[in-house]
Amino acid sequence: MPNHDQVSEAAEKFRLDCQRREKSGELSRSIGDAGEFPLYLEVQTHTACNARCTCCPHPIVFKELPNGFMSDDLWEAIIHEASRLPLKRFMPYLNNEPFLDPKMIERLRQIRKRCPDTLIEVSTNASKLTAEISEVLVNEYLVDDLRLSIFGVDQASYSERMPGLDWMSTLTNVKGLLAKNKNAARPLNITIIGIEDENVSDAQWQISDSQWRQLGSSLRLWGYLDRAGNNQQKNEMIFEGSYTQRGCELNRPFERLCILYNGDVIMCSQDWRREDIQANVRESGLIGAWNSPKFRTLRERIMGRGDEVNLCTKCKMALLDVDGSIVPRGCYK
Repeated sequence: MPNHDQVSEAAEKFRLDCQRREKSGELSRSIGDAGEFPLYLEVQTHTACNARCTCCPHPIVFKELPNGFMSDDLWEAIIHEASRLPLKRFMPYLNNEPFLDPKMIERLRQIRKRCPDTLIEVSTNASKLTAEISEVLVNEYLVDDLRLSIFGVDQASYSERMPGLDWMSTLTNVKGLLAKNKNAARPLNITIIGIEDENVSDAQWQISDSQWRQLGSSLRLWGYLDRAGNNQQKNEMIFEGSYTQRGCELNRPFERLCILYNGDVIMCSQDWRREDIQANVRESGLIGAWNSPKFRTLRERIMGRGDEVNLCTKCKMALLDVDGSIVPRGCYK
């Protein structure tokens, strides 16, 4: 259990980070404010992924739960209602590899046409970014924020983290995409996403960032997250003493609507095992799901007004009130 000075230091760090995120637009609403509609949509058009990342629950969860593709009528219902909402972002992916969906390019075109004021974000492992797909993405400017998951700095580290993919094939795809993007009239915003790895030094990450910058991108390194305890490697939790939950560091359940392939709504993307379904958009629509009694009650619990949410007890992003100081639950050491 941390001492008073450690709690105060963590609380001040979180307060300053909130100010930074509010200024940059990363934090769209105040912690705990859900508004009347979601600002972000995460839509799982199918459940597959081919990377088998060791830092991801997908390889295990995929074998445990029902899988499938979203029906065309459900997709149409979602995008129809989305077109009438002042959304900040539309993300046609959720706990999957989006480009394993053969309809993904057409879906991106539909979002661009029908939600013209909404930013489109896609995160992909780049294994399916063929020359043809890259050409369409760049020429038609189909994505505003394209994130490429490259969890390594060389063949050895990459193969250890993403054993389902081939380093050289992925590298060829990414280099081809970046070359096209450099010559585009309106270049895409492309970021390489890495995850901290005890076997990769800071110097190696810095060299990797420099190499990606020479190709027209940059590296963004994220800390390890055990996906609310769903990974075998667990985050070390610091604040396990007396506390009251007071929100989510990323404010996810108050800003994002996460829709599974069958229309079920989960509280956030960390609910990999679909422990607590809040609603189904096929039955209630987007606004109905967002304002469902169950989802409203869950948000109250996240803010400390009721029993603590089970998923949050295992998540390092949960905010805790420790003797009047608001701090994230844990960190990775």
